Order: sequence, then structure tokens, then C-alpha cells
Amino acid sequence: MEKRIRTNRIHSRILVSVLIVLVGLGIGISCSKDAGISSISPTSTDDSVSSRRLVGTKPAVGGSNYADFHPQTGVNYDPFVEMTIEERRKAIGGPEAATKYLQIIAERLAIVMEDDKLRPILHSVVPDIGEGAVHISEIAKKFPQLLAELPEGFKGAVTNGAIPGDLAQIIKDAPSDAEAIYKASTALFELELSVAVPPGQKWYAEQPIPVFFAPTAENVTSIEGVTPSLKPISMPVSDGPLYTCLMLNFDEDMLSVYRNRNGGDVSLAPPQHKSMWTWQNILNFFSVSPAYAHYPPYPFDDDPGDPHDPCYSENILQPVYKIVIFSDHEYWWQGDPEIKMGIFWRQNNPPVLAYTTDLPEVNQTNEYYTTYSNLRALHGTCGVSGTLEIVKVEEEDSWGDTTMGEWLNQTIPSTNEKIFFSPHTRLWVRRTNENAWTLP
Repeated sequence: MEKRIRTNRIHSRILVSVLIVLVGLGIGISCSKDAGISSISPTSTDDSVSSRRLVGTKPAVGGSNYADFHPQTGVNYDPFVEMTIEERRKAIGGPEAATKYLQIIAERLAIVMEDDKLRPILHSVVPDIGEGAVHISEIAKKFPQLLAELPEGFKGAVTNGAIPGDLAQIIKDAPSDAEAIYKASTALFELELSVAVPPGQKWYAEQPIPVFFAPTAENVTSIEGVTPSLKPISMPVSDGPLYTCLMLNFDEDMLSVYRNRNGGDVSLAPPQHKSMWTWQNILNFFSVSPAYAHYPPYPFDDDPGDPHDPCYSENILQPVYKIVIFSDHEYWWQGDPEIKMGIFWRQNNPPVLAYTTDLPEVNQTNEYYTTYSNLRALHGTCGVSGTLEIVKVEEEDSWGDTTMGEWLNQTIPSTNEKIFFSPHTRLWVRRTNENAWTLP
């Protein structure tokens, strides 16, 4: 009897234990379902809480928004690195497409502005506009946490914007938003950031500020941007910023790098001598003799039957003996101008190799520069009567160049000096018997 009672007690205890376990499991299942529904339910009345949860949730590793892309030092991620400037402009999709890219990236920068942890990063690395700028790619490389948040939604925004050009396809094919925005920032003439602050003001790290982006059109009356609350904003063009803002721009200093990297300036020069590549290859051969300033005659000419006229080797030109600009053709957010010049001799029967050079130190208006007086062109003028078909000075921008002065069919007088005038610039060109020349 005692054994049966003990057994019944044991059975009762087992039954109670099972019931407790089942009830516990039931409660647990119920709670987990309720929690899942409450966090994603479309009928939830607490939209603000739901939004914060969605924003705060980290996507899984390898997701489109996750910064699984880590730029490597020494690797060039520019997808258009082998292109000329004109080819790059076309691959981007033209100036209208570039404007859409800048707007999309500006919106993501504005979101960063509202983040109390990420905004101080920008504050610590972005210089004032008068002191320069910093590439977005450099910031992303040094601060992975920024690269993890900045690109979120970038690929989708580009797709929704129906942007034409090869760059849009590259972005679409990128495995993550992080890689897409990194490659885009390099392809877009190396996008850069600077802080524009009116005189007497200062940007503090705890202060969210609007983000403006450079227009691609000329003669604009206002620039567009976005506030930290993602509202469109515009600022009238003036001599400087009307209030503190972050400025997103193209790095125009890279334009000369692209030209030099890809074999010549297609925007400034008319069609070049067909043996340009030959000249580049044999240049080193003559570098041991700097007194040789003239384009090599036969047997180095492509056409042995029509050798280069020897008179071009006399009275070599100093192409920029002196220069002054009266207008820099740059808005305040573009920084210093990018001035270049070129001299073009005969263009046919056969053409004579043109001379072009950048003038990076020519930045201030009404200042006379003799910095480049040591330069020598590759040719002279075949005497006093020799004609220069084109002499040209331009200011270069990412989406087009401004002609500051162009003079056709010019001769150098017997005084060996010619001054070229325009409302925007004045250029002194001289002849010299010093045959030595210096690479620009």
C-alpha cells in the first residue's frame, strides 16, 4: 500500500512537472510570436518606435548596406582610370547625371549630420573651404564606421533615379552600397568635402549643418542642397556662403592628372600630330641633351618624304614669359581656378606638334606671374613671318572649359615679344635663342 501511494505520488509529481513544462513552453511560444508581431506589424500605432527599431537594426553581414567592402591601400578603385576626360564625362552620363549623383550623396551626408557619433568624424577631418578639401574616399578609408552608415540605400536611390551612363551600371553591379558609393566618389572626378563658414562664424561638432552640392551648369543664380532633416534647400549665389554648410564638390585639381595620365588634353588642343606617341617614346632618348628643343626631323618623322622644317628649331618660344588674369571664372565653392594655355602651329601638311601646359600657380586676379618664364615650347616660329595658328588660355572645369583668350594667326614681331590681350587675361610670349627647354 505504501509502495502504491509512493508510486502515485511520483506519477502525480511527474504529471505536474510535465504540465509546468508544457505551460512554460506555451507561454514562451506565445511571447515570442507576440514580440515578433509587435516589432513588424503594419498595424502598429507607434510609428516613431517602429522607425527607430528599423534604423537601429544592423543588417546581416554581407547585406547590401553592410560595410563588407574595405578599401585597400595602394589599390585604385576608380572605374574610369584609363579614360580621357571626355570619355569619363560620357561614362558618368553627362552633367545632368552628375548632378543627380551629387544630390543622392548629399542626402546621405545630411543623414550623417544628424548622427551624434558620426558628425564629429566629419567635423574633425573636413577643412574650411579656404584651407582646401578632403576626398570622400579618403574619409571612408580611414573611418570604416562612416563607410558602414553613409552608403545606406545608395544603390537603390541610383536605380530609382534612372540615371544614364556606364557609372549607373557599375553601381548596380557592385556587391554592396559601400563599394558602390566608394567607386562612384572616385569616378566623379574624386568628390571632395569642405566646410563653408561665413566670416566671424565657426562650425561646432554638435551642430548639424546643411549639405550643398556644386552645380554642373554655368552662370547659375543659386546652389542646391539638403538640410539634416532631408528637406531641399537653396542658397543664392554671392561672394561667399550665407551660413555655415558642408560643400560637396568635384576635385578640379585632378583634371590635369587625368589628362597627363591618359596621353594629352583633348579639350584644349586641335587634332595632334599623328606621331605624338613617337615623340613621347623618343623624348627620353634626347633628354641627355637638353639643348635639343625642336621636334625631331627625319628619320624620326612618320613621313620621311616630308621632313619637319628645320627653321622651327630656331628662336624657340617662351610660351608664358608673363601672365595675368582679370577674372578667375570660379564660384566661391570651387576654390582656385585651373588655368592652362596652348600654342598651335600648322595644323596640316603636316601638322606641327602643339604645346600645352597647366599653370597651377596662376590663382589670383590682377597679379602678374613670371613663375613659368623658364618654360620652352618645342618649336620656334620659322622667323619673324612665322605664324602661330592659335594661342589660347582657358580655365578648366569638370564639365567644360571657359576660353579666357583665343588669338588666331598671330606672328611674333622683330622685337621678339608679343602681348596677347583679352578682357579676361593678358599673356606675354617671347622668342629666345636659348634652345634649352624644360618639361612643364
